[in-house]
Amino acid sequence: MVFCRYVTNGSLTEEALGLLAPHLDVCRADVKGFSSETYQQLAHLLDWGGILNVTARAKRSGMHVEVVTNIIPGFNDDEKQLMKTASWIRNCLGEDTPWHVTRFHPHLILSHLTPTPVPTLERARTTGLNAGTV
Repeated sequence: MVFCRYVTNGSLTEEALGLLAPHLDVCRADVKGFSSETYQQLAHLLDWGGILNVTARAKRSGMHVEVVTNIIPGFNDDEKQLMKTASWIRNCLGEDTPWHVTRFHPHLILSHLTPTPVPTLERARTTGLNAGTV
């Protein structure tokens, strides 16, 4: 059996997803954080609500959806954003939706930052588990 997987930052229109959805089995979406400030700093986006809408629509269309958040020190590692992300996943995508928290490694314009400390990743995981995500 062959599965078709779509890896996205979520920046596509609902119309585009509608065209792609019948041909996709899995959608892995990056959610960079849960604040306008985070999205402005990391992705230069003023309106990031569309990313959440498209990801939720992928789930409603029957795709297996997974969310990835690269935890970046000083940008999206605060408890408020972690809890909002985990709660959104549980409430909008379902408790069976995996949330992958990944370690940031300095690169290019963010090369001045440090890698994500392992205790921060452990805290993010605990936050997700406490919120009811997997």
